[in-house]
Amino acid sequence: MTEVSPIPCLTGCLAAMLLAWLLGAALRSLRMRHAWILSGVVAGVTLGSSGLGRIAPLTQAWLFQGAVTERSEASLAERTLEVARAASGSRAASLDPADETRLEAEVMATRERLRNARETFDFPAMWLVSLLATFVLIGASPLLGRVAWWRGGAPAVGVWSAALPVAGLLTALSLHGSISPQPWWVIAAAIACVGGAPPRIRDRWITAQLAGPLAGGVEVACAVAGMVAMVLAMAGAVAGICNEPAWLMPWAGMLVAWGLAWAPAPALRRLARVALAGIVAIACTRLDLAADWRGWMTLWTLVAIEDLRWLGATFGLMLWGRLGWTKSLRVCLPLADSSQSVAALASIALLTNAVPAWMAAAMMVAAAAVSLMEPLRRSTAEHLERTLSGA
Repeated sequence: MTEVSPIPCLTGCLAAMLLAWLLGAALRSLRMRHAWILSGVVAGVTLGSSGLGRIAPLTQAWLFQGAVTERSEASLAERTLEVARAASGSRAASLDPADETRLEAEVMATRERLRNARETFDFPAMWLVSLLATFVLIGASPLLGRVAWWRGGAPAVGVWSAALPVAGLLTALSLHGSISPQPWWVIAAAIACVGGAPPRIRDRWITAQLAGPLAGGVEVACAVAGMVAMVLAMAGAVAGICNEPAWLMPWAGMLVAWGLAWAPAPALRRLARVALAGIVAIACTRLDLAADWRGWMTLWTLVAIEDLRWLGATFGLMLWGRLGWTKSLRVCLPLADSSQSVAALASIALLTNAVPAWMAAAMMVAAAAVSLMEPLRRSTAEHLERTLSGA
């Protein structure tokens, strides 16, 4: 058996990371300071089957092993199965079990051929992305410096901040094609409720002023959401939903961050953002938007999940901390952004086949949209502060 050289894969990964870095730097020069995820998505799609694959398919195949033919066969088989199920539903008659079994076997066979055709790129890229995602999760871990789990009703607040996003995601998936629950939903739920990075110094100071002794509990709530997400991710691995060891490495990075006092050094955070753009770019080269995009409902649900996280934490703080509505909104606002963690985990989930490509694509695009909303979050915080000062 001829050993495949890793040089094309590494060259492709470096090209994707470089293009993402250049785009991110250009957007920052245009005052879009939180566009690293967006630059990764754009760079990956540009170099993927939808971009470079249309212009220079041989180059794209050498660098990224797009497997265009196998992907088309897999998409056709999946679509045929969906149409058959939809047609049987519209006739109020069940699909013949033998036909359904045959179509499902064809889908599995085409997916296996697609995996085999892309393995020379996906396997080394998976480990590279996993290592970089671990680095990103250390810099954006919700577990940074959390030790006092019992403080200020924090466990209850954390459960609320995780439960509402998960409920929104599962509702959207249930409505998406009216399909029955799938095992990979566990992995999607873990990514959805992972929790935001620790608040910045100014937010921490304002939280201390508004919440008093409850201030520490708000940060602990992030850690609770992170632990819930980690338990779901581990359960998915134990259940065999995703049996790639690379999938667990970013989650281990969250635990590594436990020993950091409050937040990593600014230099580490800056490097983590550049790494994030790179891994999103590498993951997005595996996408073909014509085949992997399934509509806007899931995308907008994932964007709304950040508000659900915020409102869930606010409700928990009001209920257990007896803090006013407006104060609770302002105190919990820093929890409303976990875009870095979501983008990193969705990237490795795509390469490890932990979730379908369309769900990973929606998660990364939604994370890019949420990260671009940072100016809106700042203006919302200022408005709440003016409201509180005038009360």
